[in-house]
Amino acid sequence: MTSPPHPPSRAERHRSRAEMLERQFLHCLELLERHQDHALPAGYLSDYQALGWIERGDGAPQVTSAGMQAVRSLQAARETRAGARQRLGKAGYDRSIPSPQAD
Repeated sequence: MTSPPHPPSRAERHRSRAEMLERQFLHCLELLERHQDHALPAGYLSDYQALGWIERGDGAPQVTSAGMQAVRSLQAARETRAGARQRLGKAGYDRSIPSPQAD
């Protein structure tokens, strides 16, 4: 008999929330640029402010220098992943798993 899964710890919830915010940051910036901050999921704007990535300037959300640094980092990571996928495709990467050989 297996024990029921334990609820995530506070640290695990925080880490997963931070990862989610990071993954969505570029999309959220697009919404802000189009003045659609009403379309942001609940709590995102205040979380980005707490991270120091967004601040309220003249009543409108604006990206901080820390936010721009996060953008550059996220874009670089995205380009790295895209390049890796492209290199694997050009190399003819075979995703199949060889079957065990009988002796």
